[in-house]
Amino acid sequence: MTTRKPTATELMRALETMSEDDADEREMARILALTPDELDRELAAHGVDPADARARGENMAREVAKRLGQG
Repeated sequence: MTTRKPTATELMRALETMSEDDADEREMARILALTPDELDRELAAHGVDPADARARGENMAREVAKRLGQG
């Protein structure tokens, strides 16, 4: 059985996807390295109320735990 070689377009798309994945991973690592105060400042700078976002996240976590029978 022979495998066909990918086209140049297929190779470029694969490389672009890998690059996007790497950029996403770097951004996630950057965010995870922020202190709570730095994260709050960054959220606020983008128009997000940190306290509201935190409360919504906590509510979501409770709802998921309840649906999974863990809460």
